[in-house]
Amino acid sequence: MRRVLLAYDRSEPSEAALQALLRQFDPAATEVRVVHVVTWTAAVPAPLTFAEGPSAADDVLTHRRSAFRQGEEIADAAVRQLRDAGFTASKEVVGGEPADAILRAADAWRPHVIIVGSHRRAGLDRVMLGSVSGPVVHRAPCAVEVVPVP
Repeated sequence: MRRVLLAYDRSEPSEAALQALLRQFDPAATEVRVVHVVTWTAAVPAPLTFAEGPSAADDVLTHRRSAFRQGEEIADAAVRQLRDAGFTASKEVVGGEPADAILRAADAWRPHVIIVGSHRRAGLDRVMLGSVSGPVVHRAPCAVEVVPVP
């Protein structure tokens, strides 16, 4: 059984990665783990990062729980689509910086390949907005397929 880790956040690049997986792999011979990463910025809205007091802490925890619930729903949708196509699929929703969290998931699950989407950013956009696929490619314990937005 081939093990494929799919980094998925419902963005256009991750949708392209999901579609590439569906086209390229045999459902009968492939097990997929969908990994969705909840980032700190998604878990805590900007105004709350400057708030103080006990109620602010409660608000931060509430927003964090909400971000993780939304992450579960996003990952569940991808898992359903994969299962409907005949794949064996599971999910993992984790917190952290996307590249680091994807790499931790890969270290723990040991896939044969990681599939991740790419915005095709370059130059200043790449520096300012960051890249998930770059660090994954350079530090992954297995093959990585980077799927650009069509």
